[in-house]
Amino acid sequence: MKDDLSKLREELKSLSPLDYEAKNYASLEDIELQKLIREKKVDNLLDQLKEAEVNSDWRKFQEFCFQLVKITLEESEFENVTTRYEDRTKYEALDSSGQRRDILIANNPRNSSDSNIWIKLKREWGCDILIFDAKYYTVDLTDKEIYQMYAYLGDKVARLGIILSKEGKCDRTAKTAMRRIRQDNYGILIFSNQDINNWINEYKEGGSVQKTFFDRYTAYVAGFSP
Repeated sequence: MKDDLSKLREELKSLSPLDYEAKNYASLEDIELQKLIREKKVDNLLDQLKEAEVNSDWRKFQEFCFQLVKITLEESEFENVTTRYEDRTKYEALDSSGQRRDILIANNPRNSSDSNIWIKLKREWGCDILIFDAKYYTVDLTDKEIYQMYAYLGDKVARLGIILSKEGKCDRTAKTAMRRIRQDNYGILIFSNQDINNWINEYKEGGSVQKTFFDRYTAYVAGFSP
């Protein structure tokens, strides 16, 4: 217990070295420390998101999404996993400076309850890994983006992918593509900025983000039943 408390104090100190001494954080106990650590991490995440928005930079948005998955899933929901990038080599680079990369994490939840959304995705959709695609678009998604993820899922141990999109909206062709792949027992969850904010707030308040994912999953199943 003392070792766990020491680790929490060291983590908070690394996140907020000036406040740690000035506000006497060393006197706090584990629950208070965990809450403060989450708050500091959320502040950093929101700073990253703001920087991406101010600069309209898809690379910064991609890195924000990577850190979001790492902090809220790898460090909170799962165990013995590492968040990683994977180049999507079958597609052309977005521009001369880089290749599109997906964010992958093994689906290994700490809690194996039947009500756990991660277990549901594993059992019903074969999601031994979760695959995220960050798209900083100011326009609606089209069928091109849906079929990109669909093709990528076909190479991986999963039948459901997740697109993190600034707008989170689909045009007519994208909706048709979503229904088409659902007939093949594949699916895609699309998270808008509002969904991402809900995700961040849920993590900040309690450390788990299962409700946000369950709500998005429920909305998807209701809207795109085969």
